[in-house]
Amino acid sequence: MKSVKNRFDKFSQRLFSGTLAMVVVVALGFASGYNSITSYNNACQAQVTATTVTVAGGMCLCCKGCVTPCEISGTASIVRTTIYSAFYASITAAAVTLENILGLAVDTMVQKLLEKINDIEKNMIHWWQTMWYYNLNPGLRAMTVQMNTANSDLNKSYQASVDAEHETQQNTAVMRSENRTARVVRDNVCPPAGLTGGAGRGKTFARGMRKGWQAKAINTGSQVMGEEGARGVGEYLRSRNEAYEAAFCDPAANGGANVCGATPSPAEFHNADTQITKFIYNKLTIPVDDDTPTTVVRYNVVDPSSPIPMNRGDVYDRAIKENYENLIGVPMANPLKPEVAAGPQGRETILNRRDYLAKYNALRSVPQLIIGDRMPGSQLGTWIQELRQEAGIPISEISENPSYREVLNAIAVDRFNSGKFANGLQMERAGVEMEKLSMGTFYLMLLHDYHKLLERQALTLAVQVSVLADDVKMPRIDNLRPVKN
Repeated sequence: MKSVKNRFDKFSQRLFSGTLAMVVVVALGFASGYNSITSYNNACQAQVTATTVTVAGGMCLCCKGCVTPCEISGTASIVRTTIYSAFYASITAAAVTLENILGLAVDTMVQKLLEKINDIEKNMIHWWQTMWYYNLNPGLRAMTVQMNTANSDLNKSYQASVDAEHETQQNTAVMRSENRTARVVRDNVCPPAGLTGGAGRGKTFARGMRKGWQAKAINTGSQVMGEEGARGVGEYLRSRNEAYEAAFCDPAANGGANVCGATPSPAEFHNADTQITKFIYNKLTIPVDDDTPTTVVRYNVVDPSSPIPMNRGDVYDRAIKENYENLIGVPMANPLKPEVAAGPQGRETILNRRDYLAKYNALRSVPQLIIGDRMPGSQLGTWIQELRQEAGIPISEISENPSYREVLNAIAVDRFNSGKFANGLQMERAGVEMEKLSMGTFYLMLLHDYHKLLERQALTLAVQVSVLADDVKMPRIDNLRPVKN
């Protein structure tokens, strides 16, 4: 393959030869025309005489100063065309040759460049393989081994410190447990035989509520002045109706035909006088101590035209009373006139009324026992709230002043559902002994509550027997006959 330089040298020679030939042709033509053309003027024409011009061999001889040129017509155009054609052909051939030479040169240059780049890439690959396998890779592996060794040593040191901390904590817990056990054994201390002081407060409050309810029923049935219905059954029924319309009437019930009070009752108390399960038995603590104001008003016995505003606890107390009477009956009766009460019939009526009130309160003792244990009064809100929340009970269902029933439920149910009951008993001998005593005490308390419920059930059966006995006529003594042997 010839080099570019050789090709360019040959192209230069051809271009020079062609150019030189064109220059020679132009020079010859110019000289020929110049020598044969003379200026024409009148003086010349007057001085020159006509001579014969002989043309031979393409050349012409003319007299000096003649008007007619001695060249053949079209000689200059032919020369120009010949020169142009020769120059154009030479230039075209030179351009084609130059284009081919340059294309071949560019192709050769690109090929060489690609070959050089390929050689560079091969050299780089060879260099990278050599550096990776012989320099970098061994160094990285050595560094990895060193880092793993350092991390292992760090983890070992960290685990050793954690183990030492745990061992210290365990030793501290064991020593604390041993100290407690030694103190219990040494001092011969008897833990208090009870769960919490608040449970006793709640139970005392429940007992007082039951006494108050019983006295209230006796006063109402005996027409004590100041009580609802002191003037008779009509007034008592009016007070109950006023309470229903103000506190428990649902205007949307009964197809919207219910007759309710002027002020709508709170939605949470709709039908509370008939839903004993929802408002009494489903609540561990009935919030009769809630002083939140409501729109409910109470029937005023002294002045019926001036009703008394009620708070939320008053409405709950009224709901309990209405549930009692809807479940068992009312203690109400019409009053007796003084002249009737002084006679035998009036005395019999009074005695029958007392007989009814005794039976009425006996029957009410069973639900009163259940509802009384749900009265607030233990003052254990903080402790019970923490215990019940750990068992997943919503805060809205936990009382700030829990009842005896809620305290027992928290101790008997919620603390076992918290999942943390046994955490405080591990490795504590004194705590286990205390728990055994508490469980025994709790079992005795449940037996006591069960015994009270059985007593009231027996009293209810006695009332049932009394009612049946009232329907049986007793035989007269004089109608009895002696039994013959």
